[in-house]
Amino acid sequence: MLCRYKKSSRCVTFYCQNIIEYFKSRSHKQKLRTAQEQENLEELINEPEDYFLSQEIKNNCSDKLPLVEEQHKLSPVTNEKDLYKFLLAEFIIRNRLAYSIGSSLSIFIQELVKKISIPTLESTSLSRNSVTHIIKDCIGSTLKENIYANLRESPFSISIDQSSDKYGKNYLAICVKFLEKNSIETPVTKLLSIVQMGDSYTGETIFNKVQSEVLIDKDIQRNLMGTSSDQGSNVSSEGVGLAGRLQSEYPYTIHVSDFSHIYNLIFKEGTTVFPKTILDIISDISSHFSRSPQRRAKFDDIQMKLGLDPLQVLKLSETRWLSMKETLERILRLWDPLQVYYGEYEPRGLELFTTKNELFLKVLLTLISKINHYNIRFQATHIYYDEILDLLDESFIVFATLVVKKEHCNFDELYNLKFDYDRLDEIEDILLSEEEFAQEFVENNNLANLYNKIQEEHKKEPLSIARKFIIRILDEMKRRLPFQSPILRDIDVVFFRDFDKSKWKNLANKFTNIISQDQLGEFNNELERFRVRFERRYRDKIGSSFPFTAQWRNLSCDFPLLAKLALSIAVLSHSSVPVERIFSQLKDFKTGKRNRLTAKNIESSLLIYQAYGEDTSSILTKEMFENYKVKYKKEKSLEKEHKENEEISLENLFEKSITIEEENIQEISMSKSESKLKRKGVGELVREREGLKKTKY
Repeated sequence: MLCRYKKSSRCVTFYCQNIIEYFKSRSHKQKLRTAQEQENLEELINEPEDYFLSQEIKNNCSDKLPLVEEQHKLSPVTNEKDLYKFLLAEFIIRNRLAYSIGSSLSIFIQELVKKISIPTLESTSLSRNSVTHIIKDCIGSTLKENIYANLRESPFSISIDQSSDKYGKNYLAICVKFLEKNSIETPVTKLLSIVQMGDSYTGETIFNKVQSEVLIDKDIQRNLMGTSSDQGSNVSSEGVGLAGRLQSEYPYTIHVSDFSHIYNLIFKEGTTVFPKTILDIISDISSHFSRSPQRRAKFDDIQMKLGLDPLQVLKLSETRWLSMKETLERILRLWDPLQVYYGEYEPRGLELFTTKNELFLKVLLTLISKINHYNIRFQATHIYYDEILDLLDESFIVFATLVVKKEHCNFDELYNLKFDYDRLDEIEDILLSEEEFAQEFVENNNLANLYNKIQEEHKKEPLSIARKFIIRILDEMKRRLPFQSPILRDIDVVFFRDFDKSKWKNLANKFTNIISQDQLGEFNNELERFRVRFERRYRDKIGSSFPFTAQWRNLSCDFPLLAKLALSIAVLSHSSVPVERIFSQLKDFKTGKRNRLTAKNIESSLLIYQAYGEDTSSILTKEMFENYKVKYKKEKSLEKEHKENEEISLENLFEKSITIEEENIQEISMSKSESKLKRKGVGELVREREGLKKTKY
């Protein structure tokens, strides 16, 4: 709670003290003034000093709470539970917290009653600096060190991305994917570091940040398997980017571009074949409503008059990968009420709502849905590379079968085709004609009713554009997706798909951090034994749902090196989506009222939030309290040293001032008036010296 509502920490402390003190004191008769007060809660409520902060606590609190004045009478309530709820609601409103915190705050107070004594609550305060220290130096640092400990024991990969907030700060977020000590069956992906960037975003700068924040010692460096990121040149470039620098420094690492990002780029390239006037329909309708609440209200009225539950057109966002599909889907759902709205309020816009445009948009939605399926699928955190390779092949085949004759739809043959729209005559004999494509596309995607309403001269263009879109998509897939990546194609052997000795050796030669040169002899011996085991036990299970990590854990006794290599493959990252989610969470912590949080404070807050999200029990450990005590002792020691230095400096300053004053007095002439000034100056200095001695001792 503190990491998310740090600014209200003092208020939380004293309000909890106040509420708990009141309800605890109800069990003591000396706190009740009369028997009538025991029976009548309303009279007790009219004495607010019984359950608001004592004067002593109020005096000790520098940030005084806005307490109820004594003359103010609270409205009567029926019982203590009602009073408790009112006090919580009052606290939430006064501190401008989200209403949803009420349940969490109530549970928090109940836990305090169980664990902390009333005298402790009464005598303890929590300043902003203390909260910062606990979050950053005690809890956050311990959680981060725990992740480092895992990275020293387990192979891991890095996903990385950059972003900026609305306050002008640039950040680099780093997540790591690894196998935890207590469970090696499923890899976990966790935030490790938030780094504030300056004005330099070069590959060298990012490389230095990764080394200082992640690769802090040789044990961690040895376990690095690879990185994943978007296709920014400063990260993915094999020359001067982060990927190239890491591979130069650590040759056993690989870099994978985020697949969701790749599919988004493929889709954007495909949309360039659609007429701009069609794409503008989506942006024009979206922006028309997004800028005006009055227009949205008018549209709501029209829908209600038509007997519909009001829905709004969604805002189109260029930065959200799925935004166009969601916005287009909503526009088509509201197509009829939109026509009514534009006819009544925006007659010039009625030209948008033709049957041809509607068919164009439905064709586009069909194609977007097909490619967005893979965009969404690759955003899943826990998928292994056997499934990833299947999805890559599947997406290519799905789009190819839309334009290629069925007898030619095997992957190897399709991949060798050149899907260049300007040279389609070279593969015309295996492609569906435009008429065949139009017929199949309309029937398979439930477009027949709308298609038949369109005039003959307008039917051809939308389907011709769709065919061109698909061919462009296939061309971009071949260019951008790693279908022929040797290392990715070798990986399939660890998933029990086949036994290929050469692929196993390729993996061992690549990941020399996992299988060293000294271990290659034993590795080959294990391969010979595993070949026999595979033929007898696993060949018949190819293609079935097979527990990959659990099986290698069971095999680790007989094949320790093979199991170690296979489980290392499991942590290879395929996406930077976890980092994108971190940036979304960052907005919850760095708000308009907390826009000066440092990167380390943000990092610690996110680490704590991450830990609480995965464990419903307390995350506090002995190490965290030890860190607090160590810092506390250091602060006390520094404070004592500072006081001693202050006293020494004060005495030195006094001695120096005496010397200077005496030198000045000697220069004064010995006239009568000047002599009086001299005596007066010396007297004042003597009195000041005596006063300082008394203060010191």
